[in-house]
Amino acid sequence: MLTLKNLSIDYGATRVIDRLYLNLQHDEILTLVGPTGCGKSTILQAIAGLIPLADGEISTAQWLATPQQLIAPEQRRVGMVFQDFALFPHLSVEENIGFRVTDPEAAQHWLQVLGLSAFRHARPDRLSGGQKQRVALARALAHRPAIMLLDEPLSSLDAALKETLRWEIRDALKQARIPAIWVTHDQNEALSVGDRLGVLREGQLEQIDTPERCFSAPVNPFVARFLGEASFLPARLEGNIARSALGSVETLSHAELDQEIVILVRPCDCSIVAAPSSGNGQLAGTVYEGSTQLCEVLLDDGSSIRVRTRANIVLTANTRVTVSVISEQALLAYPTNS
Repeated sequence: MLTLKNLSIDYGATRVIDRLYLNLQHDEILTLVGPTGCGKSTILQAIAGLIPLADGEISTAQWLATPQQLIAPEQRRVGMVFQDFALFPHLSVEENIGFRVTDPEAAQHWLQVLGLSAFRHARPDRLSGGQKQRVALARALAHRPAIMLLDEPLSSLDAALKETLRWEIRDALKQARIPAIWVTHDQNEALSVGDRLGVLREGQLEQIDTPERCFSAPVNPFVARFLGEASFLPARLEGNIARSALGSVETLSHAELDQEIVILVRPCDCSIVAAPSSGNGQLAGTVYEGSTQLCEVLLDDGSSIRVRTRANIVLTANTRVTVSVISEQALLAYPTNS
């Protein structure tokens, strides 16, 4: 449906996207996540035709854009939704959605589907943040785009509203059967919304796969850290068994490894109990999370680890504890310098 091949983009003398390959399938939502400045929004702008290409190509079944062959934005049939809504303040909700729409029925359809009928005559300054974002989405969908691009559409909203609206937007895209690229800096949003997930670093894709695979089998420590809390413990590899401060654990790896490795441990992979007269570490502190608490432990070998446990378990800072691996899955291992 959409292919980015060997895509490179420069800002002056700085290359911000470097030989990127990406393929968006029909009716697929792809989430792109990565640190600030990694090129997420730049990719969307290039697809929309708002910035020039240094190299490579962007293509659909209808058009092909290269550095030598320019395709105007209005000829690409691309819809965009921004984090700042970009609504016309002097127009009503209905007028915003129907602005330059060739089929008024499409505007009315999305006005109803996104629950905006009661606000059709209201101006944007009378709407909540969530309502404004629904208007922006309805306006984009009413133009019947071939592809939707969403640039951090929920970043300006409060946490409770994000949780609800992300599903409303996903459902609307699926109902319209429009493929979409959804850029976000929110890891939970990226994992829950996309059919596939791409993790970017410095203009290159570190990994692109299903959210489940990216989280459970990250190809390197960068991806592991970016998609969730992660501790990396030094260990010595013997066959597929790693000897570490937590004892012996079974490991998996994406590559050939030397004997000296680090193992990925998520907070839910371990248990923690008080052990005043023994243990394998000292509790540095806890963070209350409601039904759970996150514990920071300094292990006896000098490494640190985070463990999540129930909030009603009483643990005192600066006391001895025992941390044990309880994961039924083998832990991922990486080279020490990765």
